[in-house]
Amino acid sequence: NFGSVTRAQTEAHVKGLPPTNLLELMPAINLTIGNDQDAIAEELSVPYKFGSYAVIVSPQRSKTGYPLLLSAPQMGHGDPSVVHEVAIDCPTIKVAGIDVPGVPIVAIGHTPWMAWGLTSGVADIEDVFYSMLVDAETYKYGNEDRKLIKIQRSIKVKGGDPVTVEVLRTHHGPVILNSRVGKCVYSVQSSFWGRELNGIAALIDLYGAKDARAVETAITRVPVTFNFFYATTRGEYGYRYAGLVPLRTKGYDPRFPTPSGPNTDWTGYVTSSQMPHTESTKSGILANWNNKPASWWPNLDTPVWGSPFRNEVLLRAIPDGKLGRFDLERAAWEIARRETDTSSTFLDGFISANAGGANGPLSRYLVSFGGWNVDGSTGAVIYDEAVNQLRTELFKPSVGTFIQPAIFEQVIQPAMIKKALAGKTKYDFLNGRKMNDVLATALKGAMSTLASSLGDDPSAWSFRPGSINVRGQKPIPYINRGTYIQIIELSPNPVGRSVASPGVSESGPHASDQADLARAWIYKPMWRIKPD
Repeated sequence: NFGSVTRAQTEAHVKGLPPTNLLELMPAINLTIGNDQDAIAEELSVPYKFGSYAVIVSPQRSKTGYPLLLSAPQMGHGDPSVVHEVAIDCPTIKVAGIDVPGVPIVAIGHTPWMAWGLTSGVADIEDVFYSMLVDAETYKYGNEDRKLIKIQRSIKVKGGDPVTVEVLRTHHGPVILNSRVGKCVYSVQSSFWGRELNGIAALIDLYGAKDARAVETAITRVPVTFNFFYATTRGEYGYRYAGLVPLRTKGYDPRFPTPSGPNTDWTGYVTSSQMPHTESTKSGILANWNNKPASWWPNLDTPVWGSPFRNEVLLRAIPDGKLGRFDLERAAWEIARRETDTSSTFLDGFISANAGGANGPLSRYLVSFGGWNVDGSTGAVIYDEAVNQLRTELFKPSVGTFIQPAIFEQVIQPAMIKKALAGKTKYDFLNGRKMNDVLATALKGAMSTLASSLGDDPSAWSFRPGSINVRGQKPIPYINRGTYIQIIELSPNPVGRSVASPGVSESGPHASDQADLARAWIYKPMWRIKPD
């Protein structure tokens, strides 16, 4: 379905791109990164992150013989909370879980017959197209002239008058850059645009699903890409990579803007039967933390996937043998305290390369760290900065920093660092040096940088794991957890436990009534809904 792009095709694609200078590109890059949007969303206590982890335990691996589901959507933390816990129990709908304010569905939860969870799919479902301009209001689509679509929007301003803004669109989607130098516009096409309500309707259909077949029928209609996990009271369980993934015209590299024209349009979408899915597993475990849905699935222009990835930490936290609900609670507790950005891939190398010797103070800090990002750890601070220095040491001299440090870190993922360090890239990023020498240089740079900012005494360097702010209370430590966490056992009458910190109302007694639960990693019973 996806094919591959040769180097010659990429070079021809890049050569054909219109000229655009850096000053023009920066606003579009910032818009794409979305830092400003995320900051506003966080301030307004609406979802501003899109991670999540989920685990299914089969009846064969369960201590009770019933399937288990752990689902922890990571949408950020706010006060008030960014999600609501809800339960609907009426003759036509029986469901309990969470909704996102403004979206009229229970997005994650359970019914009397099944439970489900979601993680973000991270699929490449958007492309940037460039369209050459005929004049200020007209663009080219192949040999056809088309008018830019202009939409007037009135934006209400708190404490001020409304502001009217004009949004430009091509038939592909919203314009993110109008390039005077290149005499073209760049617009984003999304596979789910105009189909959003189909996803809501599909999730509502889940509420009546009583077996795996009905669940699969509903979820294949979801247009936005999710990793979907489900289990039923019949003992069925499964996973599906849902969403509309476009099929591109061959010969163009999806990492770069595509010329607009009939010969470069998307040719369709991956069919539901070809999307990654399974209804069983030899291990009895299905788990995901936004990692690839299958080994053969392509990265396309998604740089984050690679051999070191945080799902390794999740899998290591799940004990061997038979599992119960409390084993999954323990796993959620553990991964919140683990180093997940690199899965500690470079830790042994730093210890080995330490010029101070295996028994020196620096090595002892790193050995005692052991991959645990616990509050107060010196080793965690050293390791984190050493990875930053390693990225810079290997790549900055050759490729620069890609305009911004955030982009540099996004592009140079741990998998790329690992390959370059091992000398497995076509270009010699080691620059003739030995691996241990580069590791030692990075570690030395980390120590120097930390001493400049934190003082000369490493014992005073203290890791802080991030926290959830709560009005009128101390912050809740360890932010790397679900905005909402549910653990459900699919017995004949499903039993669930959950926590949604700090609470689930805008104000009043329920605005922060789960903060103490979250602080102590305690879960409460979920609303029990029984069939009629």
